[in-house]
Amino acid sequence: MSKRWTEFESAAGNIVSADGLNREYNAQKGALNGGVDRTMIPGDFFDRTHLKERAFHGASLTTNLELNDDFLGTNGSTQEFNGLEYDFYSGGWRVAAAPIVIAGVHEGMAHIEWSCWYWYNRFTSGFSVDPGDSSTEANHDHWVRFRVLYNGLVVLQTSKLYTQFDNLVLTADHPISGGDARYEVQFSFAPATKDEDPVDDKNTPMMFFGGAQFLCIPRWR
Repeated sequence: MSKRWTEFESAAGNIVSADGLNREYNAQKGALNGGVDRTMIPGDFFDRTHLKERAFHGASLTTNLELNDDFLGTNGSTQEFNGLEYDFYSGGWRVAAAPIVIAGVHEGMAHIEWSCWYWYNRFTSGFSVDPGDSSTEANHDHWVRFRVLYNGLVVLQTSKLYTQFDNLVLTADHPISGGDARYEVQFSFAPATKDEDPVDDKNTPMMFFGGAQFLCIPRWR
């Protein structure tokens, strides 16, 4: 007995021949299902031997990611992190942590999550020179941004984050092609002031993130 497909009425004018479309579409669905009519199969017909591992999706989880050492200074204290310093960072997007490569993915969609805690130095960010040459601490509005690139294309990006200390969880879903998937997490931090008042210290910890992890779940098409 062949499968009797559920069919819906077509909207007027959208399909020239609804019956013809249903016949063609039903044939394609039957081919994709291997000609199997699930309504005629006993409930206990399938067991573990019929299932293939990772037939529909894979998963990759990378943990313990921290800010790239290239930007870290050594001027932290018992109350501060050894964080990004302006001696090693002049602005713009930079690689936050080591790239993540997932080999042999199939064409389909990928669900990605980037999470971390971050801190940046906002309230001791510089010094303002008052009349009389006396230096007082002043505020300079700092911010940090994150983005994720898939094979060189931006698939996720935040706006400027002004919270000084926070937990961050970013998620996105995007199409993927077959082959290797290379993910790169980048950050951008407020550049140091030059001619403005206050002037940022060059050798003071300014930003750090840790406890980061990157989750990728490729779903096959």
